[in-house]
This record gives sequence, structure tokens and C-alpha cells, in this order.
Amino acid sequence: MTQAVVLPPDLEAYVDARIAAGEYASAEEAVTAALNLLRERDDKLVRFRKLVEEGYKSLEEGPPCTVEEAIAAFDSMIAAGKKPAA
Repeated sequence: MTQAVVLPPDLEAYVDARIAAGEYASAEEAVTAALNLLRERDDKLVRFRKLVEEGYKSLEEGPPCTVEEAIAAFDSMIAAGKKPAA
């Protein structure tokens, strides 16, 4: 499918500069790269929103442990010479 896209002057100048710099062979290649980045961003946003939703649901179930239990587990890891995950 062929589709003509009219870019605003500032974006057209940006694409032309990237082509002149040798980063892209054509406007089509530059726009394709930009759309692929947009798709990646959108996919990450969908995954992020899903994780946030899962987090909210887990909060409704209550905390997995008390603060005291978390501190005790952390102290045990340090005593055993293990490094807590970041």
C-alpha cells in the first residue's frame, strides 16, 4: 500500500537533515523507523498499564508480608552474605 504523508515544515526539515547526514536513504525509511519506534513505545505502554493494573489488584488482596517480616527477611539475607535484588 502506498500512502502519501505531508509533514509539517519542521519535521520535513528534520527528515531531510537525517537523510543528508546519511542516517537514512529516503524519507520513507526515516518515517518507517519513526513509526517502528512509536509502535515499540505503544507496546511498552500497554505492558506497563497491565503491570500497574496487576499491582493495584494485588494491593486489594493486602500486603504479601508485614514491614517487620520484610525487615527480618532483609536482615537474614545480609547475615547470609546475600545481596538483595534491586
